[in-house]
Amino acid sequence: MGSAIRSRGVNPGDRCGIYGSNCPQRIIAMEACNSHAITYVPLYDTLSANAVEFIINHAQVSIAFVQENKIPAILSCLPNCSMHLKTIVSSAQKKEAEDLGVS
Repeated sequence: MGSAIRSRGVNPGDRCGIYGSNCPQRIIAMEACNSHAITYVPLYDTLSANAVEFIINHAQVSIAFVQENKIPAILSCLPNCSMHLKTIVSSAQKKEAEDLGVS
């Protein structure tokens, strides 16, 4: 996963947002960031879209892992944080992808 993050142009020292509740996928994303010296920025699921927007802009987050139920919230703030946020990663359609033979 860390290599995939790097392939999106995220370099050591850059920031990666992780938006959602505590779950195994969150830990995997955090460890992927750690293994490549990328700073992970927690975007807790209890935050409002305005707070998430502020944190993304203030921390200059360029990639974000987003839990399925938080996709509408991150998309609502995208027009105001597109200067920094360039990539959104989600497993929201994981089952559909797996049904097509892609993981």
